[in-house]
Amino acid sequence: MGMNGMNTLSTGDIIERVFSYIFSFLSLVGGSMIISSVFRSKQNRENIQQKIVGLMSVADVAFALLRLTGMFFAPRNWAEGNLGNSVTCNIQGFAAILVWVSTLFYSCSLALYYLLVIRYNWKSRRLLKVTKYLYFGPPISGLLLAVLSICFNGINFKSRPYDICFSTPSDFSDLSGFIEIVNIGGVCTFIFMVIFNAICIFIVYFHVRKTERRSMRWNTRASLVMLQRTKQVSRQFQLFTLIFLTPSIIQMSGGIMAFSGVNVPLWYSRIGLVLLSSSGFLNAIVYFRIRNARLQQERPDWSKFRISVSIVNDTLFPCAKRSSMIFEDVEPSIHTSDFSISDDDDDMEVRDDIERDGVLRHSRKEPSKNDRVEIKEGGWQTLRAAGIKSIRKNECCDKQTPTRAKALNKVEIVQEKGDWRTLRAAGVRTIKN
Repeated sequence: MGMNGMNTLSTGDIIERVFSYIFSFLSLVGGSMIISSVFRSKQNRENIQQKIVGLMSVADVAFALLRLTGMFFAPRNWAEGNLGNSVTCNIQGFAAILVWVSTLFYSCSLALYYLLVIRYNWKSRRLLKVTKYLYFGPPISGLLLAVLSICFNGINFKSRPYDICFSTPSDFSDLSGFIEIVNIGGVCTFIFMVIFNAICIFIVYFHVRKTERRSMRWNTRASLVMLQRTKQVSRQFQLFTLIFLTPSIIQMSGGIMAFSGVNVPLWYSRIGLVLLSSSGFLNAIVYFRIRNARLQQERPDWSKFRISVSIVNDTLFPCAKRSSMIFEDVEPSIHTSDFSISDDDDDMEVRDDIERDGVLRHSRKEPSKNDRVEIKEGGWQTLRAAGIKSIRKNECCDKQTPTRAKALNKVEIVQEKGDWRTLRAAGVRTIKN
């Protein structure tokens, strides 16, 4: 099992461990921040994209913990500093395979979600049909591979001084029988996930380009709003996918070289292992970039470091004094029918984020009875097309008032479809008296 004697740590091994521990700790913090942001908010918990990212972060945090505590499970005769034995190694290997494979499949779930929402414009009612596969498919797949690896002795094949147990062996010549099929199947599945994510990101990219050309041709405010929101959501998807693809391609190419009998350079394997430890940290950077842009807008006198510290403080220490009244990290909508940014009308919280010239504009103000409506552009034909049926005086809010109507200064706007985001896209502005 690759445990023929104590391995002395080289300088390269020590450097690899140090960087792996640093990035694992950052991933632990970053993943915990995402989990706190998603599951402490009712709106975020009800949102499909947020829940996928939150579950993926749970797997990231678990893998980071396993990486940080690896020396307590890895066998003593693997390397200096290890404190475990073959039994503890099997326990850690089982858990590491489970959470790592779950993370990979959650990346595929996220890619599929973005593909369905951006390219095919799926909404909540249709997405609910596949949510159970998006949520529970990844851990079930990880559990299956972990059980197979344990049952057929697929762990503890490492031949160099590792401090974490895993199923992918460094010496494939030791494999025989069914475990070889399991490992080959695992590598093929891994290759499929990489290709699937790459295909999704290309489809979304070309769809956004097509949407951009269409918006420039029609040059209407509604089409421009849709374009800006589509580009912002697709940018989030691209960044999440790149975080998955970068270490995955390194690991995949290393596995292919090992199966082919090619000697994998040690530095190449070390880079892949360090990058694997950083996924939770990088996901947190992408996830909180929306909040970071919003805080820069709210607090222009704050430095970037202070904003970063405030985000960590607001997320990990919810009882402390908060730096902003806005804590939502949900992406804007790209649905063309109502510009809603949620899977349902009220389950996502970033209502009016539009990126103009690299600056994120945001408005959370809801209309009230002290507001009035002013049409700055467009006409009533535009408003009717946006869903407004009529405008009339409303002296009192009786039982005849439609539930979706908004009473503004004793004026009632009756809408057949859409909401206030649609009105803003059509040129309506609310001005405080």
